[in-house]
Amino acid sequence: MLINVEDYGLVGNGVFDNYPAIQALLARVITSEEPDTLIFQKNAVYYFLIPEDCEAAFLIDGAKHLTIEGNNTTFLLDGGFCFFNISNCEDIAVSGFNFKLAKPIYTISEILQVDFEKLSLVVRSHESLGITKTWTSPNPANFATPNLLDYGRKHIFFHTVKVLNASENLYELKVTEIDNYMEKLKWLDVVACSLITPIPNVGQVDSAAFLVKYTRDFRLENCNVWSASYFAFHMRYNEGSFIIRNVNIQPEPASHGLMVAWRDGFHIKDNRAKFIWENCSLGYLLDDIWNLSCSILTVRKIYGSTDFEMGCMEFGGEYPVKLLPGDELYLYNVNTGEFVGSTHIDNVIWQNKTGNRVTVTEPIENLVCDEVQVCVYSLANPGSEIRSCYADGTFRIRSETTVSDSKLRLFYSWIENEPPYEGPVPRNITFRNCQIKGLNDECMIMTLGTLVSLRKPVKPDFHAKNIMFENCNMNPKRIYIRTDDDEVRFINCKPK
Repeated sequence: MLINVEDYGLVGNGVFDNYPAIQALLARVITSEEPDTLIFQKNAVYYFLIPEDCEAAFLIDGAKHLTIEGNNTTFLLDGGFCFFNISNCEDIAVSGFNFKLAKPIYTISEILQVDFEKLSLVVRSHESLGITKTWTSPNPANFATPNLLDYGRKHIFFHTVKVLNASENLYELKVTEIDNYMEKLKWLDVVACSLITPIPNVGQVDSAAFLVKYTRDFRLENCNVWSASYFAFHMRYNEGSFIIRNVNIQPEPASHGLMVAWRDGFHIKDNRAKFIWENCSLGYLLDDIWNLSCSILTVRKIYGSTDFEMGCMEFGGEYPVKLLPGDELYLYNVNTGEFVGSTHIDNVIWQNKTGNRVTVTEPIENLVCDEVQVCVYSLANPGSEIRSCYADGTFRIRSETTVSDSKLRLFYSWIENEPPYEGPVPRNITFRNCQIKGLNDECMIMTLGTLVSLRKPVKPDFHAKNIMFENCNMNPKRIYIRTDDDEVRFINCKPK
């Protein structure tokens, strides 16, 4: 059924609050037993004021065969940060929209003083930070970044903003003592640059402009993300086919914006779904364009060589996605670097908030509690593809993916597991007919291989497998391969 949303009380004038009307309309179509298409007016701007206790403008749970269609139609979001929260759905399509937050997520701050004793930066922001008293970030990884053409990953982490003079936009940023903070302060004291600074309670609020979970088959086409507080897209625990075509993460035209989102463009983890990106232009992000991963599990209790319990550190033990017989497991020891084995799930005995107990088809003899970590290849977005895309920034691709006919301008990138949270151990990743360049002709652009631990200098005896670069315009010498045992092939690859 075709539904003109303006027949149900929505108004696309950029001022009228459409939140109550869209909730009423969604309540109707979600329970519909026939396919529905919501039609939004061409070139219109629909404003949504999200109440404080609500999750998203479009909260869609349990819908089937629903299409939401615009034509250069803009959604303007105020009071919240999530445009779409989609869960437990099947066959959902969204096309023809621009996504914009009503409030700016950043401002530019001039550095007036670097205080090494107090570990702080005194700054004057171009716009007010919107606070009148000391503010402490609820996000332990809150950061600003240098306002340079290629600011890359030089994140300046800070935890508190002290108001020195609100009327003069004068503030003191208390620096967090992590990630080579002193070296970064010394660098800032020498380099004359300003900071791209998050607006408190607007920039870097843990959120996603698009959140899609536990859904089968999703399509997103002809859309532009102009601003997002944290992640642009966060997609987990999905199945089937996810098509992302002609989707751009770029500042609003003529806005001269410096960035779109503070964190990942596509944070894609723990999916059985195959993802396909096609004809997308992605950049202006202060974290990764793609993070294609699965969560890592840890062996917690051993009942036998084919029977053991695993917990997920990221979620306190629980693994939020259902394990299935046939799922492929890859096990290694983080204390010794030993490859422990590869096997498949035979039976899932139970999954709950404390852990996940399974039996497996091939015995694993060297299991050690709290030392052996487990990656589930079946839940690492298997078979995903990136086709004819342009990407400017960084990425982390750990799961089986083919990148073809794409232009990648990289500050840096990683093809490796990252214990204790993200896997799997990389394998079956191909770049074909791609242009892969760095910020200049001399810089390294990628690290490729495997890690045992981020903190322990342990050499792994497990390695990346079947990583291939074929017919690519690139310099293979700009890729750091961790060991000679990592299986990497370059076929007809050279800079042009």
